[in-house]
Amino acid sequence: MEPASCCLSRLPLSGKFWLKRALVDAALLTGDTPPPDPDGRLLADIRVEAGRIRAVLPAGEAPCCSPDSISAGRRCSR
Repeated sequence: MEPASCCLSRLPLSGKFWLKRALVDAALLTGDTPPPDPDGRLLADIRVEAGRIRAVLPAGEAPCCSPDSISAGRRCSR
């Protein structure tokens, strides 16, 4: 795995971005969510602004061509 700095170096300077296809613990979410995997996780698109989570959408529902999106497909270790 790559060091955590691999992810941080890809963050936009504006501090606003979509983290697409992030693996999220389903227990942290409320409302209607798709069924989690056997480990209790699901894929989601997460909107971050000024260091805070502003929105969590089912994976694939964030704007597709947003210039401020980052794919979470790469895993970074802690």
